[in-house]
Amino acid sequence: MAESVLKLSTLIERPTIIIDGESYEIMSPDELSVLDHHRLGSQGKRLDALMSKEYLDEEGEHKLSSLLRAISNFIMVGVPDDVRDKLSDAMRTEIAEVFTTLPLRKHMTALSKEITATAAATKAALEKLTAEATKE
Repeated sequence: MAESVLKLSTLIERPTIIIDGESYEIMSPDELSVLDHHRLGSQGKRLDALMSKEYLDEEGEHKLSSLLRAISNFIMVGVPDDVRDKLSDAMRTEIAEVFTTLPLRKHMTALSKEITATAAATKAALEKLTAEATKE
């Protein structure tokens, strides 16, 4: 049987972040529509362009802050407005960065599980071979 090259699940598991000791969900990239991906990608490009500038005038600072707020507010699920309002731009940047690394984390976790399973199977096979060799 051929090895599966893609494993999909329709069950969405949202990751969580902790703000002031309270746990809140953030969106999972798996639940985003194509339009959502496009919108976040466009906002991300504008954010990158602003962040790469050596100097931002007052308008640029406002645009940067507004983009961070829009992106992080979209990502956060069920976070009350009073909690959102306490977040600094640095915190909002961290939320966006965590979100963008989620697909990589998902793949790294799957890879780690495969490596662990392979290592366990290899160890068991070596132990069996060693036991058989010592019997002879």
